[in-house]
Amino acid sequence: MGLILLEPIAFADVAADSGTGDQFFQSRDPKESWTGAGSSDPAEIYIDLGAARAFDTIAFVNTVATGMTVEVDGGASYQTELLPGDALAEIGSPHRGCFIRRFSGLQIERYLRVTFTPTTAVPACARIVLSRALTTGWDREFGYGRKRGSTGSAERLASGGFAVQPGARFAELSWTWGDLSDEELAAIWDLTGRLGTEDPLVVAEDDAGATYFARGVHYGLFGRFERYGRREGEKSRWAFELREWV
Repeated sequence: MGLILLEPIAFADVAADSGTGDQFFQSRDPKESWTGAGSSDPAEIYIDLGAARAFDTIAFVNTVATGMTVEVDGGASYQTELLPGDALAEIGSPHRGCFIRRFSGLQIERYLRVTFTPTTAVPACARIVLSRALTTGWDREFGYGRKRGSTGSAERLASGGFAVQPGARFAELSWTWGDLSDEELAAIWDLTGRLGTEDPLVVAEDDAGATYFARGVHYGLFGRFERYGRREGEKSRWAFELREWV
């Protein structure tokens, strides 16, 4: 498999039993974050989706995951184990990252409880994303890439040095889908119509396993949509760009 696209399901309500900032779980901005009470204090996050919704993937955006496990239960009394205690690993970032987990199959629930159990660091999480993943039968094609950007600036001075204005670092990513079926093309078309270039999503670059790490999972906005074209009869090709939100 190739790319995984996650369109967030809106929460009707969300509350944490400890820590501060649980209102930020409904914020788009990943800099606004819930923070746990301590480095050894478990925290339970209670989510109400407003109605029973179908999902198969959960993502944790801008999350401190060092030494932390996560468990997800569903049902009105949280009696259904959806994701057993699973360690979140952190690669590529010593502080925060984005992580996703795939459930064993499609789940249909209204109420969920997410339990963070830290052991070495105070847990923090900017956003929890539940979604029914959009994937395609064929992997991305050659031509995808990524680049780094910065909101800061560095102007050359007459002395030979620089006048530096620090800024935030971000990534811009692009990829190309090929050989899309009519159903896949329709699903992507509908997704881009709902999100446009203003509403965020999560993109995981590889579906090779159950764990995804900071370098391969991105939270951001669609940057541009190229015109899709037919080639060789029934085959189609479509390219996209994602602007990372940090």
